[in-house]
Amino acid sequence: MATQVTRTSVGSIQNQRQVCDDLGLLGDSASKIWNVARWTADRIWDEIGEIPDEGTLKAYMKNQACWKDLNAQSSQKVIEELSDAFQSWFDLRQTDETANPPGYRKHGDERPRSTVTFKADGFKHDPENNRVRLSKGSNLKENWSDFILCEYQTRPDVDLSEVNKVQNVRAVWNGDEWELHFV
Repeated sequence: MATQVTRTSVGSIQNQRQVCDDLGLLGDSASKIWNVARWTADRIWDEIGEIPDEGTLKAYMKNQACWKDLNAQSSQKVIEELSDAFQSWFDLRQTDETANPPGYRKHGDERPRSTVTFKADGFKHDPENNRVRLSKGSNLKENWSDFILCEYQTRPDVDLSEVNKVQNVRAVWNGDEWELHFV
């Protein structure tokens, strides 16, 4: 049996000015999906005393307008992350009664730029030209522009054309600018 190695390589976006607004919209949408799902979980929790599972939240969220701001797999990933956060909280509460459940992604009237994960159907990687095409959700598509084309550069010792398969791509706000994480 062959050993599989998964690693993450970080790429700096070379055409930041052209893509930062679109990536900002996606990051804001991921925060919005998180917040609506978190609010929904809170209402169900208050009503029946249980946090809804991932499948229940996904089924509910598919009918919300914000769901279509992201590619379907990216929207699903936000719910999976929220579900994981609740599970981590449950686990932590076993040893720390003061642990808080996952919070909302909002600071006053502002939502932070959340990480957006693109699974296989949400990106197209062109390692020969150091480009990756990221899908937008149907609500954010404008005319022909249904994707964001990012040009990236990795460290000199990283060559993504030698990688067998990029499993997913994350657009991550590092506090100053967007960067890409290739898994």
